[in-house]
Amino acid sequence: MGSTDEHKNDRNTDSKPRKTTVAQSATIKRKLKRVSFLAADLTPAFRREFEEVLQPLGFDLIGFNELEEIKKFCLNVCPPAILLHWRMNNTLPRQVLKFVQTTQLQEQIPTFAVITRGDRGIVNNAEQAGVNSFVLYPLDVRDFLTKLAKHTKIKGLDTYLSEVDSKDRRICVLGQDEKSADILAVYLQDRGFEVDVAIDLREGVTMLSRKRYNVVFLDQGFANRDAASLIASFRQHERLSTVPFIYLLRKPDREHVQKVINAGAFDLILYPLSWDVVLNKVNKIMNDPNLEEELKRKQTPSGNWQAPSTREIDLKASRVIDKETGKVDKAKLMKNLGDLGTLPVMVTKILETVNDPDSSAKSLAKVISGDQALASKILKYANSCFYARRNTVASIDQAVVTLGFEAVKSLAFALKTLQFVAGKGNSTTFDRNQFWYHALATGIISRIISAKIRYPEPEEAFVGGLLHDVGLVIIDEMIPGVLDQIQWETQEQMTSFREQERNILGMLHTDIGVDLVEKWKIPQRLGETIEYHHHSARNLESRGLQDPKLASIVHVADKLAIAMNLGFEGDHILGAVDGSTTEALGLKEVDAEFIREVRRAYNELSSFIFQDIDDGVQSTKTAPSRKRLSATAAVAVITSRPNSISLASVYLESTGWEIHRFALSDEKWPEKTLMVRNRAFTFVETDSASEIPMVLSKVQTYSDLTEGNLIISGNQNMVSKGEGYTVLNNPYDGYALMNHLATRGVVETVEIGRPGGAGGKSSGGNNG
Repeated sequence: MGSTDEHKNDRNTDSKPRKTTVAQSATIKRKLKRVSFLAADLTPAFRREFEEVLQPLGFDLIGFNELEEIKKFCLNVCPPAILLHWRMNNTLPRQVLKFVQTTQLQEQIPTFAVITRGDRGIVNNAEQAGVNSFVLYPLDVRDFLTKLAKHTKIKGLDTYLSEVDSKDRRICVLGQDEKSADILAVYLQDRGFEVDVAIDLREGVTMLSRKRYNVVFLDQGFANRDAASLIASFRQHERLSTVPFIYLLRKPDREHVQKVINAGAFDLILYPLSWDVVLNKVNKIMNDPNLEEELKRKQTPSGNWQAPSTREIDLKASRVIDKETGKVDKAKLMKNLGDLGTLPVMVTKILETVNDPDSSAKSLAKVISGDQALASKILKYANSCFYARRNTVASIDQAVVTLGFEAVKSLAFALKTLQFVAGKGNSTTFDRNQFWYHALATGIISRIISAKIRYPEPEEAFVGGLLHDVGLVIIDEMIPGVLDQIQWETQEQMTSFREQERNILGMLHTDIGVDLVEKWKIPQRLGETIEYHHHSARNLESRGLQDPKLASIVHVADKLAIAMNLGFEGDHILGAVDGSTTEALGLKEVDAEFIREVRRAYNELSSFIFQDIDDGVQSTKTAPSRKRLSATAAVAVITSRPNSISLASVYLESTGWEIHRFALSDEKWPEKTLMVRNRAFTFVETDSASEIPMVLSKVQTYSDLTEGNLIISGNQNMVSKGEGYTVLNNPYDGYALMNHLATRGVVETVEIGRPGGAGGKSSGGNNG
């Protein structure tokens, strides 16, 4: 059957991929009565997965970590079931179970022990304690819903299970480009499958680490990465070890195909796609009762796939790991740096000239002229809109005079250092291309902030922003694959990247970065900035830094680069910049004009800084960019931190939303919110449990607030159940926020950085 004709028949070119669970949820809610389940001591990762199952069905999941709160909730609400996170050493689930067993609730409230797969001893322990049933994590949705139907009195659940198998028909498409990926996604969705699409590495890793898929389609051109390496890396993650990958082959090559199969591809389909073949292969996988056993057999040492423990073995065998502690030995790491331990010769010469009190513009120009590529870049830089010069700069001597010694030094760092460490890297989830985009963005934002607050050394701030995360490159170079492990844990646990660094490496990338720049003989204040750029101004007061303001500038710039989605270095959490830092800098807000200024400078600088680096750091000639939305959609952001920078607001504004920001302390915020035109949703940022009752009282008084999709960020434990609003658990990132909006029907697809238009549907903005 010809694929071209099928494309025309099956694809609506004006639509984006649709999430079937959102569409189905209205039908499901009509069949099932809304009830609230109780969760005791569930981790954020566990709770998030249960919420993904329960919320589309119209159920709430209320979580508590205190026994008295749980008792009160059970007596007042009588939930249909209690989910207990059962571990050997935690006492709360056992106390809750004892409370239920010793009261009249035993016959009314069944208890489910949530247990990590493979912990047979804990399963036995839970059964002996008397739980009604247990649920294994990672979650088998069908098994969980079947047990709910068996042990609870929820009407309609049996009927729903017999009619709909929505969560067992989930597919992920990792596409080469948006068009071909959307065509495949729409074809599958029209046949009842739930489909998520990713066309860049970061988004793909986020999806795979947070959801369970029945099938993953991997396009040969996905993220311009080697497919065999990608599949092998994915296979090392326990959650993906038994997920069938179907490889979409564009260029037939026997050797390449064998590598992909050896890495763990379950099946292959050759382009152009035959829709009969696609559907037959998917249905075969979905209906094969022996599939999991077949996948496990392929994972044995006699098969082709690597076991999930391979990464841990590699880590222990690394020459920079302490064999006794299993953590990084920093002295060994710095000793084995090789060429990375010294700056490029040209940068060293420029530094020596700049620091020489007897040097002149002419002597610096002479040094630069020895590197024609660098000289050409500096001329182009001097004439860029970043410096907004009126007259053309025609010579290196003139460029040095025009820019100044410090600006020339910063550009030399930007060009030669990036080129020095460029390459494909040794970690699948750590994209050096995206890393250096983030580094450049942080440098640019640092310089713009310096200009706004009149900091006297804007070029020093640029270099500090550029080098702030250089330790990550050293980790990637010296300990291959370990950043994959850190990134997976960060995504799954929704913790900070630094927390997982400490857990796995025993130190931070900032510890390595500061030692590196010390070897490079870079000024101490830049080293201190690298070491402390994750600290707020309040935490810097007792550190005795030479220039704490420089560290604060880079601290804010780093967070803004993350919120604006400019590159990616590993962290992803949105929140707020600490008020002590914004107060110390005198920087109160980041508005739309600030964001436009950053993007103008970023697009121009990145387009020529990366242009001539030919060893893997840049695969295209232009920087990532986004189109504005064709229709303006507004968001009312209500914050308890009016004098701090809201990263969620920056994220939304940088992706095209129109932001209207009001203070939670303003008694008239509900009236002001209701007056916002084209309001797609209302986002309330809270800091503590004491603020929640005030928000909810306003919601009850102004019922129209809930009609605009009210979302409260805070902690699920702080908020009781309610109609018309949902709670976004802290910490959260852009993906979690967009997923929340998709569940509420505000946007149609869950894609990082792509909000919906004024009508509540995707308007076609480009994620870049």
